[in-house]
Amino acid sequence: MSYTVNDYLSDFKYYLKYLKTNSSSCWKLDVEKEYNKYKDEVMKCKNIVDFFLLMNYLFWRKITPITKYGHNGPYSLVYDKKEWDIYKDVKCYYDIDKQTNNDKKVKELFNKYKEERNKKMKIVKNRKIYYYRIMKNNKNENVIMIKIPTMTKADNKEINELREFLIKHKNLKELYIDIRGNGGGNSLCYEDLFRMILNETLTPNHNNIKCYFKMTKFNKPFIDYKLKDCKKDIIKDKTNHHTHYIIQKIRDREYMDKQYVGFKGHIFIIMDKVCFSSAQMMLDEAQGNKRFTILGDEKSSGAGMYGTVCCNGDNCYMDPTHFILPKTKILCFMDLFDYNRQKYFTVPDKPIPKWLK
Repeated sequence: MSYTVNDYLSDFKYYLKYLKTNSSSCWKLDVEKEYNKYKDEVMKCKNIVDFFLLMNYLFWRKITPITKYGHNGPYSLVYDKKEWDIYKDVKCYYDIDKQTNNDKKVKELFNKYKEERNKKMKIVKNRKIYYYRIMKNNKNENVIMIKIPTMTKADNKEINELREFLIKHKNLKELYIDIRGNGGGNSLCYEDLFRMILNETLTPNHNNIKCYFKMTKFNKPFIDYKLKDCKKDIIKDKTNHHTHYIIQKIRDREYMDKQYVGFKGHIFIIMDKVCFSSAQMMLDEAQGNKRFTILGDEKSSGAGMYGTVCCNGDNCYMDPTHFILPKTKILCFMDLFDYNRQKYFTVPDKPIPKWLK
């Protein structure tokens, strides 16, 4: 299916308007200003892949205040029905199922782009997730250093190799986990590591967080579904930007299973301002617990444990929902809930010592 420049312009404006109207975190967005500022770039798009990539670039790099909030960027050209089966009771998803045709040409074009991009970036499918070694600290003592560039789930082979390494060096007194430059990904990455080095329960650093949201015509089915077990906890909000809020409660995280290697030393996490999403979740779980010290010279980027809404300590639902652009059928993220994110950025416990820089 072919698209015109007017289709791209129409969807771009639709995207901005939709977020401003329905997303609880984008009420400051100046639709006309952002549209006029970038419409010339939209008009240069030669095909739907160009448009999709431009939308991602504008969202993550240019458009404000969207870039300050969560994960609500353009998501995917390819729709996988299995991914949404858990939301089969939400009527809004039926509309997406009906509207999204998975146009073959679009998928072929996008897949071709990904192949070319991967060649240029020399991406290796079986890349390492954990980089680890023994090094000397400032007291000339051996310590464990583990670098995690991005939160990606490792395969069993790499997990077992890391576990064997940790068992071999479990008697060392200090372990350093370097997540500088880590913008997040799959939280199972750090959870797998925590299962090996911890035999205790962690109390998250933040709890009882006010999660604000708008109850619009579009949002209501999603809100009803995601908060179905805690409707009694929903509180009406009197501000001009949201209609309701709910107090988020986060359960303690238990790391006690057969993967534990017996390490009893102190754990240092080295962070920077790039730490976001699941990298932030790692910091949220660790900070304040006696086994951990957070090292850094700047605050983190956020969207961590408070990126999930938990009610009554029993139910957890990831907060973004989705909408589809009417012309190009691109599926997009939209955050349902808003938080005082800056309040929950991680402030390091101590600066990074010179010997680690």
